Amino acid sequence: MASIKLLIDTDIFIDYLKGISSAKALFRSSNIDIYCSVLTRKELLNKPGLKDSERKKIITIFRGLKILDM
Repeated sequence: MASIKLLIDTDIFIDYLKGISSAKALFRSSNIDIYCSVLTRKELLNKPGLKDSERKKIITIFRGLKILDM
C-alpha cells in the first residue's frame, strides 16, 4: 500500500507536544510520511523561552521527518 504524504505546519507540532491525541496518532501512523518546511523547523526551535528539554524533544521529532527547503 502506498503511503500518504502529508505536509504539516507548526500548529500540528505544537498539538503533538501538548499531547493532543489526534496529533499523537498522526505521528504514530505507519502509513503517513510526514513533511514539514524549514520555516516550521525554524519557528519551533527559535521559540522564545524554549527549555532545553523541549528543544531536544523537537530535534528528536525532526529526525524522523522529511524537511522541505524553500
